[in-house]
Amino acid sequence: TARAGAKPIFHVEVGIADSVTLRVYDMAGQALYQATLNGAPSIINDGSGPDFAYEHVWQGYLASGVYLFTVEANKAGTASLRKVL
Repeated sequence: TARAGAKPIFHVEVGIADSVTLRVYDMAGQALYQATLNGAPSIINDGSGPDFAYEHVWQGYLASGVYLFTVEANKAGTASLRKVL
């Protein structure tokens, strides 16, 4: 969620992955944005213990509206983890 002109930040908790791919679509299904995150996740502690999280700031213009997005995490030797939101 982004407010007052702030850029949205994707926060993804999928454990430790080799890569995480974010894709954003408009409600018609047209692809608007894609980013692939590589490397180790950050360690975030919100008071309930440490969690691994990948964070990515949206680069570019985003009009107010409703969007669909997918998150796909890949780790060598395992099946991909994919979620559509």
